[in-house]
Amino acid sequence: IAKDLYGEEKVKVVDMAKLPTFQEEAHLAMNTAVFFANHGGGSSTSIFLPWGSSVFLYAAGAHAKYKDGPWIDIGKKVHLDSIFYATSSYIRPTWIHENERDDVVRIAKMLQSEYKRTMESWIERGIHTNDG
Repeated sequence: IAKDLYGEEKVKVVDMAKLPTFQEEAHLAMNTAVFFANHGGGSSTSIFLPWGSSVFLYAAGAHAKYKDGPWIDIGKKVHLDSIFYATSSYIRPTWIHENERDDVVRIAKMLQSEYKRTMESWIERGIHTNDG
């Protein structure tokens, strides 16, 4: 979806598990506006995203909202990813659940919206972008 919207020069598809060092993962994240990752250990690289970036998290399994609290895996203890992302004021998390993954049109619209918001926040803060 992203490559169709923004082109090869702006979009990198990377299997982070295949990078030789965590340092390379962190460096990629530090230059990322919108990051897609599976929740859990795969999303840990998102801690290196720049201020104002967005992260899309693919959630696995059944999830429920615990009253007014964080997302939890049903039958398990509190999902630590949800606590981290709920309190990370420097990035914007978006959860994509299993039943939402095939809605390509919705995901494309969310991607466009989040990319625009990120570029606006970076420009407002004086962070260099390649968008103008």
